[in-house]
Amino acid sequence: MLPKESVLSDEMLENFWVMELINDSIAVRVDVNLGNRNRESVEIISPIFKPDSKFLITGNYGLPDTAFVKVIH
Repeated sequence: MLPKESVLSDEMLENFWVMELINDSIAVRVDVNLGNRNRESVEIISPIFKPDSKFLITGNYGLPDTAFVKVIH
């Protein structure tokens, strides 16, 4: 389950993806298949992410694959 804000889609809501942090400054686009959803969370059916995977929640829309980012806590 991921926060709804972390899942992005195209205009037709046919393709979904997340921006996963692969280190402290690079985010990559990962296509995902969705399962159940509610107002706050979305189930990711595939791929299977590691428990310590990190995802962008804000500032992620419109980013290209392999984007350099600055994480602010």
